[in-house]
Amino acid sequence: MSPSGLHVLLNGSSPHPATRGKLVAWYVAAQKEGVSRPDVSKADVDAALRLLVQYVRQDARSAVQAKRLREIVQRLEAECVPASDEQT
Repeated sequence: MSPSGLHVLLNGSSPHPATRGKLVAWYVAAQKEGVSRPDVSKADVDAALRLLVQYVRQDARSAVQAKRLREIVQRLEAECVPASDEQT
């Protein structure tokens, strides 16, 4: 990411799709590596939801949107179910 790209992003602009992809990849990799991080804020959740909505809506076909939404819900459910509940 260029310094000017970072400046534009920090000022509230939407990043270029390639930049957004790199940022998402970096964030996911950081999460997998167990990087120490603060609690997730409401702003973080809102940003993540905006990305998910953009992903669902980037294809205009309703069948594709429905499939993407189902996939997101399934992954959230799989990640959010406590281990003790998985046995029931």
